[in-house]
Amino acid sequence: MPFFDDKEDLESFLCQFERLATLQGWREDSWAIRLATLLRGRAREVYVGLSEEQAIDYKEVKKALLTRFQLTGEAYRKKFRSSRRDS
Repeated sequence: MPFFDDKEDLESFLCQFERLATLQGWREDSWAIRLATLLRGRAREVYVGLSEEQAIDYKEVKKALLTRFQLTGEAYRKKFRSSRRDS
């Protein structure tokens, strides 16, 4: 699996990672550590900033990444509400 580059779509990358992890039969408690080895740039900074407890929990890592890259439900709502139709 390739490294995550900040210019890529995080949601697509995570979806690809989760599919690979499932197909490879990885135990979910190892996903966070496996994902961490693929992170670069801002994503790596997010991971490094987590507590030890959070850093080994894939759901917490994913939540932190989505929040940092503004891919949460609230961020999408704000983006939708502030968007304007092109003329």
